[in-house]
Amino acid sequence: MAYWNKHRMTKAPCKDCIYFAMSDSAADQERYVRNMNLFVAFGASELGKAGKDPEMLAIARNTMRADMWERENGNRGYLGKLDPIWIARASEADRIENHAAFTALLIDGVGKTLKDPAIDRHALTFWRDWATCDNARCKTAGCKYWAGDPGVCQATATSVHCAFRFRDDNARRLCERYLAETKAVGSVGLWAALSARKP
Repeated sequence: MAYWNKHRMTKAPCKDCIYFAMSDSAADQERYVRNMNLFVAFGASELGKAGKDPEMLAIARNTMRADMWERENGNRGYLGKLDPIWIARASEADRIENHAAFTALLIDGVGKTLKDPAIDRHALTFWRDWATCDNARCKTAGCKYWAGDPGVCQATATSVHCAFRFRDDNARRLCERYLAETKAVGSVGLWAALSARKP
């Protein structure tokens, strides 16, 4: 975490938000990929909890604040609004694909650790954006791009429905369909099923 703290982006469109660059490569210092930022938030939250470290918990909270700002300002996509590719392509705001399922699971984990209802709601919103995607790419690009329909896909991402089954009736229905259709539940599916929380 001390190393990654050196790779915070200098721009931050919201108060107290932390944005981490996509990687430690000099070429990526202005690249902003939302799930990469959330990997850091998840790690910081777990380190903060394990070590009772308020600085780590603050990093997790302020990194989450950045992602909530993205969604509140209309971005449902893979890239953040600071990223040059997002700025150049209006369609990036609606680029929903399987990364969103795993990101929802990460956000949910941070919300659980920080005991923050706002982050819990953000996780559910992020999952719903993915689970109900009906744009042209989700309809046509296949399971490797969007695997939210368990009647068609039983991919790793599909199992994420199970994480939200106690908080959303549609998640419960989709989880049950996935479990009925899949031949095996992998490690992400086990994580999703075991992390599910009642409201």
